[in-house]
Amino acid sequence: ARTALDRMLVWRNQQEPIISAMNRAEHFLVSANFLLLAGYAEDSIKLSMTALNQPDRNGSYSADDSQKDSYAALVNMMANRTQYQIEMERISTLGWLESAKARFDSLSLLLDAWRAERRAASLLAEFDTLQNRLRPYAPLEVHIPEWVEPEIISVMGTGVMSNILDQAAENGAFQLNEGYYYAYKTEIFSLDGDEEAALEAGAQALSLLPAQEVLLKARVLTRMADAAWTMDDVSRAQQFYELAYRQDPSIIRRLGTALPVQITADATQVGRDIADLLENSPRFKVASTGLRIEISAASDVSICLNTASGVSLSCYTAPAAESLAGAWDAADFTQRFHDKAFGLGYDISKAQRSMLLGSSVILSSQNDANLQRNRDRVLNR
Repeated sequence: ARTALDRMLVWRNQQEPIISAMNRAEHFLVSANFLLLAGYAEDSIKLSMTALNQPDRNGSYSADDSQKDSYAALVNMMANRTQYQIEMERISTLGWLESAKARFDSLSLLLDAWRAERRAASLLAEFDTLQNRLRPYAPLEVHIPEWVEPEIISVMGTGVMSNILDQAAENGAFQLNEGYYYAYKTEIFSLDGDEEAALEAGAQALSLLPAQEVLLKARVLTRMADAAWTMDDVSRAQQFYELAYRQDPSIIRRLGTALPVQITADATQVGRDIADLLENSPRFKVASTGLRIEISAASDVSICLNTASGVSLSCYTAPAAESLAGAWDAADFTQRFHDKAFGLGYDISKAQRSMLLGSSVILSSQNDANLQRNRDRVLNR
């Protein structure tokens, strides 16, 4: 996906300006989705907001503006909520005074997410629109990825969506594959707090969904894991969390849930400090059984998330120079481990992200220039 994204940028730079304007919103949203999965939610916010507000109406989305806008609003809502979770991870490593201010500042992300959610709800608030949207890979002008569409349920409400989902099923929307129906039901039962029903529906979804639906399956597994954990079925919860994490490390953060872990550290002070900080992290819940976080700081600082059997899932090792220079900066090491563990496991350089955001910045500057020219005309009159 990352290679394809780079090729997309090369292709865009070779096109006539009119072509770039026609598919600009689509490229913004593709890029925003990828950056969201990769752990760069702040950049995803900027791109999805630009797609939501971009003025072009002459491109591939012109058949139905509301479809593009509803998709952009959903992505923007997800990105703001994910960035809020990232801020909560950072805040868990701060002192009391610093964290109080940071918590207050981060409330703007929840407000922006709520605004995007309400905008999406207003654009989706038609029976036919929602029923058609639930059909897997429906031939609509704007395709919302199947791993994103379950977000519609919390936006519109479980009662409304449950009725529309059942009617869509009666109308044959899921004849080709009922796995998508059960994926939606898993989401509904999970939000309603019906754990047993969520586990049953999730099992059906996993058995029926195509193998290619990796991200959607990871979401279903996470919902099942939360349900099993609530029911004190620790062994099953651990299994589901591990499977979900293997398929999509970012899903734990995006859904605002936590992995059950056992945390062990070596005898060093910095190792013990990191362990204390991880116990307060919103991404982890300490359990007697579960995944294992092992911390070593005797030489290089190393923080590893392993399975219960010791197989590595994700590891962050600080460069030797940084380990020596900042040996006591447990908070910094902990934050870097979060970035490593709940992203795609590799960095996307600032230069590459600037290329993705470049069109957004140019568009904003053009809009500002146009606004200034209009003001000048008014003043001259």
